[in-house]
Amino acid sequence: MLNDTDTLISNVIKKIVDDFGPAIFADKKKALAVIADYFSKNNITDEKMLVDHAIKTGVIEIIATSDKSNYADCRKKALQILTEEQFIAKKWADKLLLWFDEALSNTDITQPAQESENCEEANTENINTEHINPVDAILDENNCDNVFLYDEDGTATEFEQIAVVPVNDNICAILRPVVTIPGMKEGEALVFVIDEFDDGEEFLYVTENESLIDEVFDIYYKMLEESDTDES
Repeated sequence: MLNDTDTLISNVIKKIVDDFGPAIFADKKKALAVIADYFSKNNITDEKMLVDHAIKTGVIEIIATSDKSNYADCRKKALQILTEEQFIAKKWADKLLLWFDEALSNTDITQPAQESENCEEANTENINTEHINPVDAILDENNCDNVFLYDEDGTATEFEQIAVVPVNDNICAILRPVVTIPGMKEGEALVFVIDEFDDGEEFLYVTENESLIDEVFDIYYKMLEESDTDES
């Protein structure tokens, strides 16, 4: 069920497809520029980041380059990538695809049928899966890339990895937002704790425990001092 905002976004995307054709989503640079223009004109801001993410990583290209006969299969593949490989909450992955459904599911073939008969083979080699599970990235000592965390509204925030700090029975991570979060000082970092659900799946949460935060930073500063000593 689409609310007023969802309907507006869906109509804007349909207008983009009417104006440029569905193949525009195979040209990521152009698609992002058009999305920025059309969304701005319609005062759509919060949802734009999710749409941008799906375009940049090639997920929208999967359904945009499908045809009527295999749209459902390609949509299913796109949903699987969003939820299982890019860790978007299913609620927001479903909503994202609903925004594109009316515009794309009724379009004519955008590529020769022989190139898109099997959605498992259609364009998935172009999918960017760099946004791996943030816990896996943080615990991988060889991975220093930024991580993306999503809030309950599906909004992504990019964080720089600063340090992983074991504290008693906890594994904590110091992460600094790339763009300063409202209410935080520029350059300020947050302490996250790695925990587990009952099924064993790991997740991150921000701790507000002042004593734990102080202990994490105390250990971190000692780690820096020891590193400086070793180098000298």
